[in-house]
Amino acid sequence: MEAGTAYGFRYSKLYPAKTGTCYTSLLTLVQTMEKKGYIKHGKAFAYLPILKQEKFLISEVKRIAKRLFEGSPGKLVLNLVENKQLSQTEIEALKKL
Repeated sequence: MEAGTAYGFRYSKLYPAKTGTCYTSLLTLVQTMEKKGYIKHGKAFAYLPILKQEKFLISEVKRIAKRLFEGSPGKLVLNLVENKQLSQTEIEALKKL
């Protein structure tokens, strides 16, 4: 996933027709992401990513595991395997770990 600058006015023009999202909803989302340290506000409605994707993914897996699997990432993975959410290739990669 390539990170880059996002411009709020561009998104507000793209998404309302498709999703019904209005400008204020996008603004609230962007402000929340900024408060959490995921992005920073640049010039003229430009927002820049400051959180690396790998760090974000790790924190999200921990959050989901804590919330849904008693804090155990292993239980999360086991659930994915048991419910056939992983391909055989992914399962083989896990076995090699």
